[in-house]
Amino acid sequence: MAKSLVCLCVTGKTLAEDVAIVEKYKEFIDIVELRVDFLEEDERLKIREFPAMIDVPAILTIRRKIDGGQYIEGESTRTMLF
Repeated sequence: MAKSLVCLCVTGKTLAEDVAIVEKYKEFIDIVELRVDFLEEDERLKIREFPAMIDVPAILTIRRKIDGGQYIEGESTRTMLF
């Protein structure tokens, strides 16, 4: 039977908080989901640096309020962050 993979969803206000969470749990996880919608606005400008800050594969999500997230800005701004 194949081993299950574990994704850790990080929701810190800063990238430093998220990195600390990843470091704490990295022996138990296979991939990280960076929830950009939880980051402070100025931290969002640095999201491209995140994968190099950790040694685990990462995916990025920016969930809108309508989708259960915290992102309330416009769709064009959200698209630019991606």
